[in-house]
Amino acid sequence: MNSRITAPTRAAGGGLVTLVLAVLVVALLYVGGEWLMTQQVKTELTELLRQDTRSEIEVDAVAMDGWLFSGRRSGNAAVSLPPNTRVPVEFTVVGNPVSGMMINVEGEQRLKLRLQELFGNVL
Repeated sequence: MNSRITAPTRAAGGGLVTLVLAVLVVALLYVGGEWLMTQQVKTELTELLRQDTRSEIEVDAVAMDGWLFSGRRSGNAAVSLPPNTRVPVEFTVVGNPVSGMMINVEGEQRLKLRLQELFGNVL
């Protein structure tokens, strides 16, 4: 009589499903982190630009280059002024929201925003 010992088997493809789920979780964490950083930059940039203007402004959109863990990123923001005027503003971000972040808007960008506020569409 021949006896055979069988080892427990696992379902085929279990490792592939785990790998796909792991990649999906990492991608979702990265996209979520990028979204949180964008929201933080919008808030900080709004506060920074409100110091230079008398009217109520709002940062509508922010686009940054680089990747989430870059130490220095540059970007563009669409800033709305009261009579439905949008002004593009360039900025740089050094650091990240967790360890500390500094947003820098060059003087010419602030001047452009201030002139648009004062003279409107005349320029």
